[in-house]
Amino acid sequence: MRQGARLVVVLPAVGEGGETGFETIFNHANDALAQMVQQGAVSAIEYKRMVVGHWARGRRELASPFARDGAFRGLAIEELEIAWLPDAAWLEYKQDGDYETLARKHALFYRATFVPTLALGLLESDAERRRAFSDRIEELMRPRTSGGPRLCRGSSRSLTSSRAYRGISRRERPSA
Repeated sequence: MRQGARLVVVLPAVGEGGETGFETIFNHANDALAQMVQQGAVSAIEYKRMVVGHWARGRRELASPFARDGAFRGLAIEELEIAWLPDAAWLEYKQDGDYETLARKHALFYRATFVPTLALGLLESDAERRRAFSDRIEELMRPRTSGGPRLCRGSSRSLTSSRAYRGISRRERPSA
């Protein structure tokens, strides 16, 4: 990185209370997966292998490498902020009140974002099995998400760092 350049890192994160915003949708998915085990669509071994391998970090964890003297390997934090990402399906629901569309969009969001990772836990993972797995978890999640409207918004941390030390500033953005 050249002197004076900026590095911007944006990643999923947790809020000050430890929330990610995805708790409800992950609970729905876990219930759907448990049902798939009961139905024999997924084995108990496959279910245990299914993980989303990510650790969402909070403000303190992100800043910890810089805590000793304000710099880490020639980088310093200029800005560290949290931003709650809007749930576009929720915003549409607030306009039209359509639970079914909200449930469908949340299930599709989960399918597109997390199901490919979960499918890595399948022992026999040809294209047809992955497609059937994806279809079934989406199908099972829809009734759970349509039982009542729930906001699904994730949090994101943005860390801007520069090579020249300029101090650490922290700013909390108002939630959306």
